Amino acid sequence: MEPRSCSGARMRRPGGRRTHRPLLDSATRFAQRSRRSPGPRSGVLRLEFDPMKMLGWLAPLLILASCASRSEPIRRDDSAMGMAPALAVERFLQAVNRQDLTTMGRLFGTANGPIIDRDPRAEVEKRMFGIAAIPQHPHYSLEGEPLVPGLPYRRAEALYAVRYEMATTLDDVLSRRTRARLRNRDATAAAADEVAALVGPELGWSDEDRAAQVAAYRASSERERQVPDLPRLGALAGG
Repeated sequence: MEPRSCSGARMRRPGGRRTHRPLLDSATRFAQRSRRSPGPRSGVLRLEFDPMKMLGWLAPLLILASCASRSEPIRRDDSAMGMAPALAVERFLQAVNRQDLTTMGRLFGTANGPIIDRDPRAEVEKRMFGIAAIPQHPHYSLEGEPLVPGLPYRRAEALYAVRYEMATTLDDVLSRRTRARLRNRDATAAAADEVAALVGPELGWSDEDRAAQVAAYRASSERERQVPDLPRLGALAGG
């Protein structure tokens, strides 16, 4: 059977935009694990703090919010069904701050509804506890810092790009996995050293490799600057 989107449109694999495929793959794996799960296991829950993987668990929250059709009734006042994705994320993060695992479970799910309506409560709370622990991890604040000052991209996005989106060069990260170069060419070129230092260890770069990546990126940006009729610096900074 061909998969269908929330609106009923047919979809075929492979396909989709590069930046959306990892999000959907993460949500699919999450759903498959949930269906196969035999229930809570005895013993102490072991949390392996990989912020990049754990942030991928938020994909079902966004799908739950975006997939609800206008004709579908909202199941609960605190469910994300029919809610704007930005509002759903805001309320979810507020519940995280309160350590309110039940509300988190009501805001988290798929087009079929919140997971708290389908899965055992103990299993739901175990998953939500893992997500609620993310902000307590020391890497969370570091990877949440801006990638390029003044632009809405975070350091975690660059790490995600090289780990899961097959980015292999500095230009991949700054021009294609994010749109930092399009939004502010000069600020992005100025930050190239720091970004290269961030992703270099993930890609196995030596000091010489890192310097070559930065030089190539800045040379490319400078050539772009010389092209007539391109928008001036900062013209797209708010776009």
